[in-house]
Amino acid sequence: MSVAFQVQVRSENIASRSYNGGSCSRSEGKQLLEEVYEESCRYYSSLRNRQDFRNAIDAAKRAIDGAVGGASAGQNRAFYRKEFATNLGYVRVDIEIYRGQGHFRS
Repeated sequence: MSVAFQVQVRSENIASRSYNGGSCSRSEGKQLLEEVYEESCRYYSSLRNRQDFRNAIDAAKRAIDGAVGGASAGQNRAFYRKEFATNLGYVRVDIEIYRGQGHFRS
């Protein structure tokens, strides 16, 4: 079971967390997203003041909450993706499911 939570600016991956193990629970997924948010803001401090960035993280959390019955690599590998333009270039927030099923069920 493997899920990646990541933020990219332009083509550079500036923050990422991976979950490897059994199914990733909703609370674990949302915690990893918050860690990615904080790491991204440390990398580029201007991201902390961007409402569109906070909105993308919050929308990813809502997507996790909305995964009724769980998410699987076979059906929704690119589980969540949001891209928007900033003065830094395009910023993208991703949740990708590489292996496993039943993620975000609890």
